[in-house]
Amino acid sequence: PNVELDIKIDEQLKILAYDFQTIQLWSNILILIMENVTFKNEPLIYFTSLTRKNQFIVKLNCPVEEIENQLFNKDLLAQRFNNALESATKLKLNIIKTIVDNHDAVLNCSSEQKQILFELTFNVSN
Repeated sequence: PNVELDIKIDEQLKILAYDFQTIQLWSNILILIMENVTFKNEPLIYFTSLTRKNQFIVKLNCPVEEIENQLFNKDLLAQRFNNALESATKLKLNIIKTIVDNHDAVLNCSSEQKQILFELTFNVSN
């Protein structure tokens, strides 16, 4: 479906990242969302950023109508070992895990009250 993105990322903040992997990371996260939820209207996904001490945080927030799969929780990346999941989903989770590790980042995920939230935390070097 068509997706509307609301992006409010601080352009002054810089992180050392692998461009292609960063595109893969967000693409795989967005595909996981699109494949495992339903939307009442056109999907709207918010990207925001914030800084905390030596960390740069990117948040993805997505209001949904229904979450069809209880994948979106604090154990999201551990689900890549879940044999009940389709192999394509496990592959996406493995790609996400590899990229997060390559960037020495931390990915948190939660879902509650028809909202999915991803929070990716990068350490910022001076």
